Amino acid sequence: MRPLGALSLCLLVFCATCANLGFADTPLVMSYTSPPTAWKEGLLIGNGRLGANICGTSAAMEHLQFNEDTLWIGEPHDYSNPGGPSHLAGIRSGIFAAPPGGAGSMASEMETYFRSIPYRHPPYNPFGDLYIAGHSSVTDYARRLDLETAVSTVEYDSGGKHYTRECFATHPGEAIVVRYTCNTAGGLDTTITLISEGQPSNPSYQAPEVVETVGSDRIKMTGQLTSRRVKGSSVQDIANPLYYEAQVKVINEGGTIYASDTELGIAGATAITVILVARTNFVDFQTVGASALAHARCEADLTALNGLSYSAIESAHIADYQSLFNRCSIDLGDSSTAVRNQSIQTRLSNIWTSTDPDLVELYFQFGRYLLISSSRPGTQPANLQGIWCSQPEPAWECQYTTNINAEMNYWHAEVANLSECAEPLFDMIEDLTTAGHAAATNNYGIGNGWVANHNVDLWRGAAPVNNAYDCSFPCGGLWLCQHLWWHYEYTGDEDFLQNVAYPAMKGAAQFMLDYLIVDPRSGHGGYKVTCPTNSPEWGPYDGYALVASTAMDNEIIREVFSDTIAAAEILGVDADLRTSLTQTLTQIMPDTVGGHGQLMEWPNEQVEDSDGNHRHISHLWALSPGELINRHTPTTFAAARVSLVDRGGLTDAEASANTGWAQAHRFCAWVRLLEGDNAYLALQGLLNNKTTLALMNRGGSTVDDLQIDGNMAGAAGIAESLLQSHAGEVALIPALPSARWTAGSFRGLRARGGLTVSADWTSREVTTATLDASLDREICVRVPATKPIYDVTLTNGTLVPLTANVDGVATFTVQSGNTYIVWFEAHGTPTPTETPTETPTETPTETPTETPTETPTPTPTPTPTPDPDSLVRVTNITRAGYTTDTLYAGHVLYNDRSYIFQDPISLDLVGHVYIRTLNGDKDQNPPTPESHLFTFDVDRRADVYVSLVDAISPPPSWLDDWAFVIGSLQTTDGLRTLYRKGFPAGTVEMGYNHELGMPYGLSMYNVIVVPAVTSAESWMLFE
Repeated sequence: MRPLGALSLCLLVFCATCANLGFADTPLVMSYTSPPTAWKEGLLIGNGRLGANICGTSAAMEHLQFNEDTLWIGEPHDYSNPGGPSHLAGIRSGIFAAPPGGAGSMASEMETYFRSIPYRHPPYNPFGDLYIAGHSSVTDYARRLDLETAVSTVEYDSGGKHYTRECFATHPGEAIVVRYTCNTAGGLDTTITLISEGQPSNPSYQAPEVVETVGSDRIKMTGQLTSRRVKGSSVQDIANPLYYEAQVKVINEGGTIYASDTELGIAGATAITVILVARTNFVDFQTVGASALAHARCEADLTALNGLSYSAIESAHIADYQSLFNRCSIDLGDSSTAVRNQSIQTRLSNIWTSTDPDLVELYFQFGRYLLISSSRPGTQPANLQGIWCSQPEPAWECQYTTNINAEMNYWHAEVANLSECAEPLFDMIEDLTTAGHAAATNNYGIGNGWVANHNVDLWRGAAPVNNAYDCSFPCGGLWLCQHLWWHYEYTGDEDFLQNVAYPAMKGAAQFMLDYLIVDPRSGHGGYKVTCPTNSPEWGPYDGYALVASTAMDNEIIREVFSDTIAAAEILGVDADLRTSLTQTLTQIMPDTVGGHGQLMEWPNEQVEDSDGNHRHISHLWALSPGELINRHTPTTFAAARVSLVDRGGLTDAEASANTGWAQAHRFCAWVRLLEGDNAYLALQGLLNNKTTLALMNRGGSTVDDLQIDGNMAGAAGIAESLLQSHAGEVALIPALPSARWTAGSFRGLRARGGLTVSADWTSREVTTATLDASLDREICVRVPATKPIYDVTLTNGTLVPLTANVDGVATFTVQSGNTYIVWFEAHGTPTPTETPTETPTETPTETPTETPTETPTPTPTPTPTPDPDSLVRVTNITRAGYTTDTLYAGHVLYNDRSYIFQDPISLDLVGHVYIRTLNGDKDQNPPTPESHLFTFDVDRRADVYVSLVDAISPPPSWLDDWAFVIGSLQTTDGLRTLYRKGFPAGTVEMGYNHELGMPYGLSMYNVIVVPAVTSAESWMLFE
């Protein structure tokens, strides 16, 4: 935990607003003391569209390898194979007629007549490289990425001078910005170079670009992608109408700037600001603009930044970024000082044996950081590598692999409170309703709806691609629709449901209704099946994957058909379609259990699992990310567990054999099985075996195969260890490991039903929880039954009726705009007649700008009266016969000390803090304990905090049942320890036993009273 610093007294209390929920005491900084040794060790920055890896391998030359999300090989193109419709029936007949293992005879026909033309999608490409000269001889080198600001920093000393480079990718400014400074005036000399990643001598890469300086302060790079690409030994000729341009502008402070033909030099400066912009002429998947469009866009980006200072650009960047990042935080406990002082690489290596909750928190927030940095409204979705790609022929073409990987990138978007970051995925789905309709018609001969298979590219290729064995995955479009329904479930946005989600869901369901065919084979039950299909990315017969029906297909169809029916019912439309979908659901083969209790992957084939450690766990889709297998379906729940054990991932060796994303999927599946210990083992394998020292996920068998899907799914699994909301329940801490994370908290996670949830737990029992509602609905909240829910109230104490409260599950109705407190012990009599005072939760991206007014206190400067409805009134304060009036927040002068309440928040959130300092009577003889009793009245339920001088040991017995909440606080009187306890409305009585030897004249304790809520803003009190 981050130290509280030199402040005399600092109290952190949390509130419901999203603007500043990050834990100030948990450093979310990735720090290193040496340059990266390779690209995979660099630090990633991005604004959603434009990204860079800061990967200079020495202090002598900083290297920013940068990307722009539309720089792909290819052109608008329908990949459909026109032979598909006339050969589909024959392919199906061959699969149905083949003996076990004999469907391979269909491979040639599939590749010739059914898979796409060309048979592979073209790749995403790197854009270019920015080099900034540094120093060859340095000391005290340090680099870091601060996840709370999305700013990367390099610092070092050279020649008696200190140098600093700050770098970030600004979303408001549409640029990458570098600030390079020297602490000595005129001490900065450097060179700026801009080149392309492409090699002019290789015709399969980018065509030769033109690099030239423009005036005295700019470098411009322009080019066009080549019309050829190479994959292995094959060559494909693909037209490429994309033009690209990057510009670098240097703002010089205190020195001289000069230009050569291709680079800029700076001499004698104190600081420089480098602004990089990059664009293409891509318009949409059907349109490429004129070649001049890339240039016009770059000029517009630079013009928009003209006249803005570096600090203004940085401030706008941080405010924009934090409006997303600061919505959500978790605290899983503290790593030891010795562990925190180790390098990230050592901490990753030791994760099997050490306890390092800070590293898990960092990994969780890094997953959120990557999504914010690679997927913003208006950009392309995050691909296999997000937006960071260093190779013209990247692994798996940096596609959107829609048989799991593209979806994994967005598993955490809703639960981790980054809903807007999923908009690019929704935009791609909307594109696919057009491109996928063409594929359905031209490749399948199906005129209704749309289809997507297992890969999609920038041009929205939806036809089957790659080899015959995995090219047909007809449920790719249906799976994508799951995210549309999730967004509606989390937000309740009916406009989105009507205009975005339902049209796509309906189209995907219509295609599948027509694609399904009755299985004619004897003994196969007459079920409707998908054919051809595969269970990604292998099969039951020596790796052959071409079959009729898989558990995964059946599970996706059942869930998305059910969601589509529900959506149509909500909107009151398409009664006939609802009837067709409902009838078809009865004809889909149910999940079946195999000979050793496992879930069958190929139920119609009736073959046992032949590869126990295969990377995919496709047949467990209904467990994760689906929800149809859950604790309420005990038979399939148990069978899924057997299958998950079979597929491995719980040991070092098993995790090492997996890909990174596959290990992350296992982690998420164990979380859904509610087995925290096995989930943690899978997480340890993900961190130890599949994560680079820069926290990048290793997608394949080598370190260089960066894929961010494992990072994203890892973040989702961590979030769902703390909060799940599928299967009709909001479950708090459902999958904690038994020996770790035993105490902690989270703020700002999201649950289905329009809920923002915060909670604290101790000894694996929830102690406080709040739910901010944005919808009117009934909800069920589940907690570990060892400490069941006592009751639920509004923040003003109004009791909320529970329709059920059994076995740790409480059911009640919430209303939009209200905050609900879940109680786990008696807390006084609520006030049911009191009118709720809650106000609607503010829009997440807004930062509260109001400040609470203050009631005049005994200070020279009077202050305004606060809103009484937002306060807990404290009256009749007494000690040893002494009585005073109500004390409000603000400047409080007492015993010649001024206490200042600072950084107040808006009155429509939570109330004010009150402070009272009690002193021993240094001129008296030791008084009796009774003379030191302290009482006061509160008008409604309140949390009372007491800070006790640490010299008093043991603490007074009346503090035995108080909860330790903050830690040690340094005041002018010495070290204090902070305690908390909740009290109902009425009289609060406290006291101490003088026999403990309290020194006279020292402050014994401070009393701070706040409204009894657990969601809060950061409040700071300074002595």
